[in-house]
Amino acid sequence: MAEALSRVGNRDILLYFPTDGIRGAASFYRNRTAQEIRSPTTLVARLTEDHKETVALIYWIDKDALPPDLDKGAQAAGTDLQIEAHFDLGKKYLLLVSARPAGR
Repeated sequence: MAEALSRVGNRDILLYFPTDGIRGAASFYRNRTAQEIRSPTTLVARLTEDHKETVALIYWIDKDALPPDLDKGAQAAGTDLQIEAHFDLGKKYLLLVSARPAGR
């Protein structure tokens, strides 16, 4: 988690369906609560709105692909979500994800 948060820098963090451990670690290392979002539409909108200032941490099974609901939400919004980095947490990965308007 420390390595992931060092890559985040000063950007705001959104958590997408985090585990208790990820939720706690993100808050502990940053000394502030990271906002939790459970709607793919809301997450895509927030990432797109502040694409230079906001990233998401997503706990997922594949290091090279996003959860299907986020991928569909990004396509519907005309946004590209990109995996900036992934961190192996054993059986799953922690993905560092950012957005940019499609085609840029």
